[in-house]
Amino acid sequence: MKKSNLFHLLLILTVFINACQNRKEQELDFGSISMEYQLAEMDTVYVQLPSFSENGFFRIENEWVYYFDPIFSSANKISQNGEVLKTYLGLGDSPSEIRQEFVWHGRLGSKHIFMGRASDIHVFTDEFEREEDFMYVVPRTKERYDGKKEVEVGTYDMDIVFNVLTSKNLSIDRNQNIYVPVRILPRVNPSYNLATDGYYNDAASIGRININSGKLETVFGNFPSEYRDHRWEHYDDRFITLKADSIFVGYKGSFKIQVYSPFPENDLIYEFGQKEATINSEIKNFISFEETPYDSFKNGFYSHLYYDSMNNLMFRSFITDRESNKGGVQIYRNKDLVAQFNTVHKFNVIGYHNGFYYADGILNEEEDQLGFYKFKLNIK
Repeated sequence: MKKSNLFHLLLILTVFINACQNRKEQELDFGSISMEYQLAEMDTVYVQLPSFSENGFFRIENEWVYYFDPIFSSANKISQNGEVLKTYLGLGDSPSEIRQEFVWHGRLGSKHIFMGRASDIHVFTDEFEREEDFMYVVPRTKERYDGKKEVEVGTYDMDIVFNVLTSKNLSIDRNQNIYVPVRILPRVNPSYNLATDGYYNDAASIGRININSGKLETVFGNFPSEYRDHRWEHYDDRFITLKADSIFVGYKGSFKIQVYSPFPENDLIYEFGQKEATINSEIKNFISFEETPYDSFKNGFYSHLYYDSMNNLMFRSFITDRESNKGGVQIYRNKDLVAQFNTVHKFNVIGYHNGFYYADGILNEEEDQLGFYKFKLNIK
């Protein structure tokens, strides 16, 4: 073989090997599927309250269940068999009342943290005595923003919406940072916002609010690849939970769960997740707030996240049929899918106590039904 031909052959082999190596480095490992658990028991526990709204949500705190109702500004302490033991809060100025209607709730040690629709944050003791009220501050350097060059922390807002399929959970780390979904709204930046082309290619998805400073201190994170070059305003919801202060973020329109490093870096470490086959990814692009039909939700979507630190399991809810709210729950250990089962209605896993998992729940004003689920998992 001539030297020139040998040289070209070696060059081709070198390029081929490098290409294979580069391709291998770019492969993403979203975990494996090994169904190790199965649903062992399932109970529905109904709760009788004189009045309640479908905007509420359940919480599990040790042996107690709580039903928080934003419309009535109440917190109801409930036994595991559904008996209402005591009602706290109410809208008012007394030390045991909350001054504004809340939407989200989280725990910071022994304290209850509430967040409202007007950037208001309220801190209460374990027994619901008010400690502090304040407004978190969004830095503003201009009254209006004119394009991508001006996109920074000051353009983002915590736009809280009522969504009955979310648990309205506030994720709070040990450094007293609250992690929340943020978005750029048309009223803040008319030329670049969640309804404009290219928004999901560049925009940050998560904001970090420091309780001590009272500021939205930074925004970070990017939307998964499924969002790029789309306008999915109705699929803009995000779901956040913490694992040892790492931030896990799920997205309504993506099977991927993103993992960000703890404060202060908050860098994307990896993504994982398995696609639910019955969720149709052909989602309609947003046209306008007046024209885009909500029936795109019929295609299904992913929702609530919960991490059980005792058993190192991550639960992710999903909906396959919005009209009937049929769906299911995926269960992951680290990156691997280890269980999945079907559900009906809202089913957000919210806690674990004494061998039982608890899920939120049945909220039906028309039929006067309020309740939560209890279930167990067994190793197959």
